[in-house]
Amino acid sequence: IDAMNMVLDKVRHADRMETGALQITQESCDVQALLEQVVATCSQPQRVHLESGLAQAVQTDPDLLRMMMVNLLENALAYSVPDSEVCVYLQPWACATDAAGFRLRVSNQVADGHMPDATRLFSKYYRGEQSHQHTGTGLGLYWVRHVALAMGGDIVYQGELDEVVFELTLPG
Repeated sequence: IDAMNMVLDKVRHADRMETGALQITQESCDVQALLEQVVATCSQPQRVHLESGLAQAVQTDPDLLRMMMVNLLENALAYSVPDSEVCVYLQPWACATDAAGFRLRVSNQVADGHMPDATRLFSKYYRGEQSHQHTGTGLGLYWVRHVALAMGGDIVYQGELDEVVFELTLPG
């Protein structure tokens, strides 16, 4: 039932985003504390290595940010080599307008032959060939990218050898 509710939530959020009904708020947010909460309540917190150099609060939408963090972290845990470490780095970032923002980098090791298709990764309903043993809709990264862009940031993917890296940058 929880998995079905998560699927329905992702579909609703994607629909709100596509119809322009997604509301983005701006409030002071301690991103480091929010990330620590997300890690503590994730499915496998013992596998997460967290490093942070972000001390100040930023102006952002904490609810949307939490959902983006959960998506990136749970994807990394689900699609990584079992029992391997997922690395999460949070650091200050100066965006093009010189406003203070932050960068969230999530990396994990993947098994041979399990690298995602970089050309389709942020496409609606894309799921890699090896991902079908996991519950999912193919909407998570699609949603994260569009929300990041709507908030004035972005998310990029880097795949090297056996490592997958997602880097979310948002102004604050």
